Amino acid sequence: MFSVVALVLFSVLVGAVVGQRWEAGQERSRQAAEASLFLAVAGLDSVTGSDGRVTIEGSIAVTNGSPMPVEVTGADKAADVMVRGQQRIAPAATGWFPVSATVTCVDGATAMPVPVGLSVATADGARRTVTLELQLNGSRWYEFVVQGCAPRWSVRQATALG
Repeated sequence: MFSVVALVLFSVLVGAVVGQRWEAGQERSRQAAEASLFLAVAGLDSVTGSDGRVTIEGSIAVTNGSPMPVEVTGADKAADVMVRGQQRIAPAATGWFPVSATVTCVDGATAMPVPVGLSVATADGARRTVTLELQLNGSRWYEFVVQGCAPRWSVRQATALG
């Protein structure tokens, strides 16, 4: 009788340990697949403007809010914000990427976030393309976009009034 009780208790203990390890493995898999990134304007090298567009050569900061490292690469296709380079970013760390950004001078251009495409490889080896929003308002780029677009906006306002 004692050996039957001991066997049942041992089976329950082994089942609990196996279940806990399985749950821990599931949590590690979930964390390995997670990609949580944050963007911000980081630097400004040059600004040019023509034909109703402002082009900025500068840099962005990409912060990894995921629990595991991620590999971030600029997206391959042409876009308004071309991100160059590739970096492995540790959890809670920030990587800096050179960019060329083109902002079209339309009403509200400085208030609208600019979409940025990035290719992200998570710790589980999966690679996906994500589109994040880069806020211009309040950034180092903001005043240069406003200055670059001001002549176009002034012409548009004068045309609307006249």
